[in-house]
Amino acid sequence: DGLSAQGEVAEINFPVGIAVDSQGDLYIADEAMHVIRFVAAAPTVLSGKPASPGDMYIAAGALSTGSLDQQTTWVQTRMLEPDGLAVSSSGRLIYSDSGANVVRELPPGA
Repeated sequence: DGLSAQGEVAEINFPVGIAVDSQGDLYIADEAMHVIRFVAAAPTVLSGKPASPGDMYIAAGALSTGSLDQQTTWVQTRMLEPDGLAVSSSGRLIYSDSGANVVRELPPGA
Protein backbone atom coordinates (compact mmCIF):
# COMPACT_ATOMS: atom_id res chain seq x y z
CA ASP A 1 0.00 0.00 0.00
CA GLY A 2 1.59 3.22 -1.17
CA LEU A 3 4.16 1.45 -3.35
CA SER A 4 4.75 2.37 -6.97
CA ALA A 5 2.05 1.24 -9.40
CA GLN A 6 4.80 0.38 -11.88
CA GLY A 7 7.22 -2.53 -12.03
CA GLU A 8 7.42 -5.64 -9.90
CA VAL A 9 6.12 -4.01 -6.70
CA ALA A 10 2.77 -3.30 -8.39
CA GLU A 11 1.16 -6.60 -7.47
CA ILE A 12 -2.27 -7.24 -8.91
CA ASN A 13 -3.36 -10.86 -8.87
CA PHE A 14 -6.66 -11.15 -10.72
CA PRO A 15 -7.80 -7.80 -12.13
CA VAL A 16 -11.37 -8.05 -13.38
CA GLY A 17 -12.59 -4.46 -13.55
CA ILE A 18 -11.32 -0.91 -13.93
CA ALA A 19 -12.84 2.56 -13.68
CA VAL A 20 -11.49 6.08 -14.06
CA ASP A 21 -13.02 9.06 -12.24
CA SER A 22 -13.35 12.64 -13.52
CA GLN A 23 -9.89 13.56 -12.10
CA GLY A 24 -8.22 10.69 -13.97
CA ASP A 25 -7.75 8.49 -10.89
CA LEU A 26 -7.71 4.77 -11.65
CA TYR A 27 -9.59 2.08 -9.66
CA ILE A 28 -8.81 -1.61 -10.15
CA ALA A 29 -10.93 -4.50 -8.84
CA ASP A 30 -8.57 -7.30 -7.78
CA GLU A 31 -10.82 -10.30 -7.26
CA ALA A 32 -8.19 -12.72 -5.93
CA MET A 33 -6.97 -10.25 -3.28
CA HIS A 34 -10.51 -9.15 -2.23
CA VAL A 35 -9.62 -5.52 -2.79
CA ILE A 36 -10.17 -2.42 -4.90
CA ARG A 37 -6.89 -0.65 -5.61
CA PHE A 38 -6.47 3.05 -6.37
CA VAL A 39 -3.84 4.92 -8.42
CA ALA A 40 -3.98 8.70 -8.09
CA ALA A 41 -3.50 10.89 -11.15
CA ALA A 42 -2.50 13.90 -9.00
CA PRO A 43 -1.78 14.45 -5.29
CA THR A 44 -4.97 13.72 -3.36
CA VAL A 45 -6.34 12.39 -0.07
CA LEU A 46 -7.65 8.84 0.21
CA SER A 47 -9.44 7.82 3.43
CA GLY A 48 -7.92 10.84 5.17
CA LYS A 49 -4.33 10.03 4.12
CA PRO A 50 -2.20 11.65 1.38
CA ALA A 51 -1.95 9.69 -1.87
CA SER A 52 0.87 10.39 -4.32
CA PRO A 53 0.44 10.17 -8.10
CA GLY A 54 1.65 6.91 -9.60
CA ASP A 55 1.50 4.99 -6.32
CA MET A 56 -1.05 2.25 -5.61
CA TYR A 57 -3.27 2.22 -2.54
CA ILE A 58 -6.14 0.16 -1.17
CA ALA A 59 -9.38 2.06 -1.64
CA ALA A 60 -11.43 -0.73 -0.05
CA GLY A 61 -11.11 -4.36 0.95
CA ALA A 62 -8.45 -6.60 2.44
CA LEU A 63 -5.14 -5.25 3.74
CA SER A 64 -2.66 -7.85 4.97
CA THR A 65 -1.30 -6.90 8.40
CA GLY A 66 0.36 -8.42 11.41
CA SER A 67 3.41 -10.62 11.69
CA LEU A 68 4.25 -12.07 8.25
CA ASP A 69 0.98 -10.58 6.88
CA GLN A 70 -1.04 -13.32 8.59
CA GLN A 71 -3.90 -11.01 9.61
CA THR A 72 -6.42 -9.05 7.57
CA THR A 73 -7.50 -5.50 8.29
CA TRP A 74 -10.53 -4.37 6.31
CA VAL A 75 -10.44 -0.92 4.70
CA GLN A 76 -13.90 0.68 4.27
CA THR A 77 -15.71 -2.67 3.97
CA ARG A 78 -15.32 -6.42 3.65
CA MET A 79 -15.62 -7.87 0.18
CA LEU A 80 -15.31 -11.31 -1.35
CA GLU A 81 -14.83 -10.97 -5.10
CA PRO A 82 -15.11 -7.37 -6.31
CA ASP A 83 -15.38 -7.19 -10.06
CA GLY A 84 -17.43 -4.54 -11.89
CA LEU A 85 -16.57 -0.90 -11.14
CA ALA A 86 -18.10 2.45 -12.01
CA VAL A 87 -17.73 6.00 -10.69
CA SER A 88 -20.91 8.09 -10.44
CA SER A 89 -21.07 11.77 -11.40
CA SER A 90 -20.98 12.61 -7.66
CA GLY A 91 -17.72 10.67 -7.25
CA ARG A 92 -19.14 7.59 -5.52
CA LEU A 93 -17.41 4.32 -6.40
CA ILE A 94 -19.97 1.64 -7.26
CA TYR A 95 -18.84 -1.97 -7.39
CA SER A 96 -20.32 -5.40 -7.74
CA ASP A 97 -19.16 -8.23 -5.50
CA SER A 98 -19.92 -11.50 -7.28
CA GLY A 99 -18.84 -13.56 -4.26
CA ALA A 100 -21.40 -11.85 -2.04
CA ASN A 101 -24.03 -11.36 -4.79
CA VAL A 102 -24.36 -7.63 -4.04
CA VAL A 103 -23.79 -4.22 -5.58
CA ARG A 104 -22.45 -1.57 -3.19
CA GLU A 105 -21.17 1.98 -3.28
CA LEU A 106 -18.45 3.85 -1.41
CA PRO A 107 -18.54 7.58 -0.67
CA PRO A 108 -16.37 10.03 -2.61
CA GLY A 109 -12.77 10.10 -1.38
CA ALA A 110 -13.12 6.65 0.20
